[in-house]
This record gives sequence, structure tokens and C-alpha cells, in this order.
Amino acid sequence: MKRQDMLYAGALAASLVGMHAAAQTPYDGGSAQVYCQGAFNKGDFAGLDRVYRSYMAETRPALRRLSEECMEAISVFVPSGAPESAWTAMEKKADTWAKQTPASLLARLVHAKVILLRATMADNAGASWAAVDNELDRASRILDAQPTASRDSNWYVKKLEIAKRRESPSGTVVELMNGALSVDPVALAPYEAAIRALDTQRGRGDPQLVEWLATTAAEKTRATEGMARYARIYEQAAVSFYQLRMNPFGPGRADWLKLDQGFRDLEKHSPIDYRINVHAGFACLARDKKTTSELLARIGTKVDRTAWYLGPGPNWAMGRHYDECKTWAAQGERAT
Repeated sequence: MKRQDMLYAGALAASLVGMHAAAQTPYDGGSAQVYCQGAFNKGDFAGLDRVYRSYMAETRPALRRLSEECMEAISVFVPSGAPESAWTAMEKKADTWAKQTPASLLARLVHAKVILLRATMADNAGASWAAVDNELDRASRILDAQPTASRDSNWYVKKLEIAKRRESPSGTVVELMNGALSVDPVALAPYEAAIRALDTQRGRGDPQLVEWLATTAAEKTRATEGMARYARIYEQAAVSFYQLRMNPFGPGRADWLKLDQGFRDLEKHSPIDYRINVHAGFACLARDKKTTSELLARIGTKVDRTAWYLGPGPNWAMGRHYDECKTWAAQGERAT
């Protein structure tokens, strides 16, 4: 590390320590999850609410995201395969928290998430639609019981999760997403939840809604992220939207120039091998041979075939997509 980088890192660390020492708030993902699980186990609800408020007060998206990680860490406190009594006890504890601290949004978010997990398990176990809908209704009522809840982006995340479970019409999802944008246009979690909720037709959702979401995300975050958020949306959407996986480009779908720039902006801060492989897959389908060749050269031997999920054919054909693109790119600039 260069001397100036070391000095900057030291100054930044000292600044963060000074800012957060008094609050004793964990500011990395692993520590946040451990703290939140431990505090919930001990019944330190005041500590959890304090930490959650600290996360939500952050201006940096990466630190605000810890609010969601804290919430998720608590709500999965019951291990997989646990008996029904364990889930009942978990719900009772969250309910006690909400009654002790009526103003606590986190208590209601955790309670609602636990019910959503129970609804998912019931659905997977073959429960009736009526039984699953009853659980979803309970989760929704718990979220609505907090008058100021809709001022929190994570509230919209849970509402979007309910919409996904119910396979709600796209208009409901768009309305919820617009609400989330009015509260916090930068938070990433609502966008991710909206993508999952828009895929209401089990892989055959409307690609034009994804383009609306990606364009909106880029407009809201361009000043700080460039076009990175546009790429993030399509990186996730193409996994679940069958039509986008087959062909992400065309009328009402992704704009390759924006998507290419988005990946380049994203890779400046997160140059992971998987993402560069995904970028190359998009470039190949866009028939941009120059960019495909450039990215394949960057990838070299770090091929991640799980990232080559784009293109015609079933998911198991991912390796074939990579091989075909590599062969095509090597044929020369005049080949199509």
C-alpha cells in the first residue's frame, strides 16, 4: 500500500472510530449480524433499536444496508428444521418487543419477516392457499400497525415481499416502489425486492417494467454511482426473468450502451470475477465483439460458468454459452 493510501486509510479509520465509538455500533456486515442476533437473544431491544436508527441515519448506502442485514439476521434466528414451538416463541418475543416499545419499527419488521418465513414454509409443505394468505394478511397488518412505518425503506421491502408471495399485479408493485423512492431513492434493497415482485409470472414477467426500474434507479443514483445501478438491476433481473435471459435487448428492454457503461462503473468499485463474466455474457448477446473480446481477455483463466446464464437454452447449458461466445469472439471483427 502506498504511503498516501496508508495515511488516508488511517485517517478514515480514526474518523469512523470517532464517529461511532460513543454509539458502539458495529459497522461491518458480519459484526452487525452477530450483534443483532446476540442482542435479540438477550432481549436487549433498546440496543437493537438504537443500532437500527444509527444505520438508517447513515448517508452511505453500504452502511444503511446494515439495517437490513441486522433485521434479516434476527428473523432467521430460528434454525432450519426447528419445531413449530420455536417459531411460536420467536413470534412471541417479537410481539413482546413491539408492545414494550410501540415506536419500534424494527420490532414489527422482524415480526413480519418471521411470519413471511412461516408462510413460505407452509406453502412449500403443501398448505392451502387460504392458510398461506392468512399468514400474509397477518404480516401485512403488523406492518401497517406502525403509523410512521411507511417512512422507512425496509418497510417497503417487506411489503414488496408480501406482494411477491401473493403474485400481486404489477401495478401494486410499481405503487410500492414509487413509495420507496419517495422515502429513499438510493437504498438498494427496495429495488432488489421489486425485481423479485415484478416476476409475478414465474419467469415471464414484463421486461418493460424492468427497464423502467433500471432507468429510474440510474436516474436516482447517477450523481454518486454513474450507471452502476442500471447494471445491478439487469444483473439480477436476467437471472429470474426468462424473457430477459433469452434476449435482454430489443424494444422496451435493456439499452446496451447504458448497460455496458453501468458494468464499467460497477467494476470500478467491485471488480469481482463473477461480474466481469456476466458483463461478457451481455456483451456477447449484444453482438459487441470488441467488448466481448476485451472482457474475455480480462477474464483469462478466471472463468465462472455459473455467470454465463444468458442466452437460449436451459440453465444447465451455461457452459455452452461461454464456449459459443469465446468461439464467436475469436473469429475476427468481420464475422457475425
